[in-house]
Amino acid sequence: MAPETMPALGLADLNVPGVGQFMAEEIDLDMSLGRLYLSDRLSTAGQAAYPDLLREAALRHDAEWLAASLSADGLWSATEQRRNPRGGFSLVRAPRTAALTLADGKYNRLYLRGLCRLAQERGVAELTVYRAKAVPQPRPESERVIGSPLDAAQVLAGLRAHPSIGLRTAPPAG
Repeated sequence: MAPETMPALGLADLNVPGVGQFMAEEIDLDMSLGRLYLSDRLSTAGQAAYPDLLREAALRHDAEWLAASLSADGLWSATEQRRNPRGGFSLVRAPRTAALTLADGKYNRLYLRGLCRLAQERGVAELTVYRAKAVPQPRPESERVIGSPLDAAQVLAGLRAHPSIGLRTAPPAG
C-alpha cells in the first residue's frame, strides 16, 4: 500500500538538536506506561513493527518517512469493520490513507512533546502556535489561535495525559 500524497508537515524546529532525542524519550515513556497507541488498522506484524518505526522516525526521519515505512505490505489490515447506520457491522476495505493519517497525527503529537521538553530544558516557558501544514480551507477556530502563546508545560502535560483517548495501546515494556 503506497501512502497517499498530502502536503508535508512543516515542523519548524524538527532539526534542532535534542528534539528527536526528546521525542524518542517520550516514546519510551509511553511504552513503559503501556500507553503507546496501536492502530486497530495495523496488522499483528504492523503493531509489532510500529514502536521501532516510530522511534526511528523520531531520531532520524520525519512523518513522511514513517508513512512510507508503515505502508509496507503486511503491516496493515486490508479490511475493517464499520458500524452500519441501521445497526450491525459490515466489512469494508481499509482506507488508502491509513498510513499517512496515522503517521501525520502521531508524529506531530510526538514532535510537540519533544519540542515542549526542549523548551523546558532551555528555560522557554511558552511556544507560539503556527500552521504546520497548508490546507485549502483552514478551520476558523484553528486560524484564530495562530500566533497565540501556549504554556509549554501545560501542553506537554495535556499531550501526555491524553496520548490517544479511547484507543488501544501497547502493553508496558519490560
